[in-house]
Amino acid sequence: YYQALEIYQRRNSTFIFNTSQGKQVFNPFDILYIETYYNNLKIVTQNKSYYSNIKNSKIIKSSLKPFDFMQIHQSIFVNFHFVDRIHDDTVIMKNAQEFPISLNRKPEIIAAFNKFIMRR
Repeated sequence: YYQALEIYQRRNSTFIFNTSQGKQVFNPFDILYIETYYNNLKIVTQNKSYYSNIKNSKIIKSSLKPFDFMQIHQSIFVNFHFVDRIHDDTVIMKNAQEFPISLNRKPEIIAAFNKFIMRR
């Protein structure tokens, strides 16, 4: 019962971001990745990209980590649900988009992705 409740709560969680198009409500499972640069965020979903100014992206990253997001590079935070595979030093998304992996964090990223795959 507890596990079913936890899955339900995770699937129905939402985050609100102030974007250039106004306040947007996101389910974390709809977000493919988040890209940060300076004080801006690019939130990419399956259908659209949204832009937001943010003062502290660390808060967002820590909030999304329980939803299987991981920072793979200084500016890229991916949702493992949309990762197809990791090949060499690259994360390949299901939409064929590719991102480099931080070499310092590569073992941690691979271990986290393998743990995610085993859980599924």
